[in-house]
Parts: sequence; C-alpha cells; structure tokens
Amino acid sequence: MFVHMLMLIALHSGQVETPQNRPQEDTRLAQDAAETRSKKNEDKMVCRTTVETGTRFPNRVCKRRSEWDAETREAKQSMRGANRQSGTCDTRC
Repeated sequence: MFVHMLMLIALHSGQVETPQNRPQEDTRLAQDAAETRSKKNEDKMVCRTTVETGTRFPNRVCKRRSEWDAETREAKQSMRGANRQSGTCDTRC
C-alpha cells in the first residue's frame, strides 16, 4: 500500500515519465534511428553476378547501394529518351 501511495505522489508531481509526458522526444528518436538506418543501407556494399555476352564466366561486381541505385536511374532515363525518339513511348513516358 505504501508503494502505491508513493507511485501516486510521484505521478501527480510529474517526476515519473509517462508516454504522455514525452511524445515529441519519442518521435524525434524514431526519426533519427530511421535516418541512421537509411544512411547505413546506402553505404552497404552489394555484390551482383553478371554474365557478359560471348563468355561463360560470370563476373562479380561490388558497389555501394547508392551507386547501384544511381546506375539503375540512369539506365531508366536513357531508355525513356530512346523510347521518346523512336515514337514507341507509352503513357508513362
């Protein structure tokens, strides 16, 4: 009973943190953690195996995730440009 009274007094005085007392802090910490994870994912090395035409030997290429993403973006843009020039563009161009 004494412990319950102390808890009630502490809650009433605001000395004990409750989720209602610090929602902004929790949100900020969650955002910081998400940004850190996304930066780590961009810096992570990803290796892919490619096979060139005319050879049977696979080639292993390792790049950072951000480099792979940039390469993919550039390839898509060049294909869109080629489609526009040839007149075979669909509604997404």
